[in-house]
Amino acid sequence: MPEKQSPPPVILITGAGKGIGRAVAETLSSRARSAGKPVQLLLAARTAADLEALKVQLDGGGVECDIAACDLAAQPLLPLEACLTRFGRIDALIHCAGVGRFKDFLEQTPEDLEFTVRTTSPRPSCCCRRPTPRCRRRRRATVCAVRSRS
Repeated sequence: MPEKQSPPPVILITGAGKGIGRAVAETLSSRARSAGKPVQLLLAARTAADLEALKVQLDGGGVECDIAACDLAAQPLLPLEACLTRFGRIDALIHCAGVGRFKDFLEQTPEDLEFTVRTTSPRPSCCCRRPTPRCRRRRRATVCAVRSRS
């Protein structure tokens, strides 16, 4: 009897346009190709041009990409909806989206701090709530929230 082949993992990466999120997408793609194992990526970030360029770079050779350009502070569920629509499920969320208004802490206004916190902190929770019942039934899901020290 032939072995049942499991579907490729579906991974949603926020903040994929630049920095850590882009590096995560590039690394996952490279490792999938090296291992000969397909992967499906939903790349999310604010800048559509960055996402388009990354999609062109990564698509192919067992790596299937789609993109969702949005501001997580305004549309926290859009990447999740795009991932579920395109791939039908989500196996992992790697939340790398982050912003900051970089100046001395005492010079930051309450608005500066709110902007940073609103985009960076609660978004993994918003993205996880909707697929949680499906993930529980399948007994499989991973969430990773990445932060930098900059």
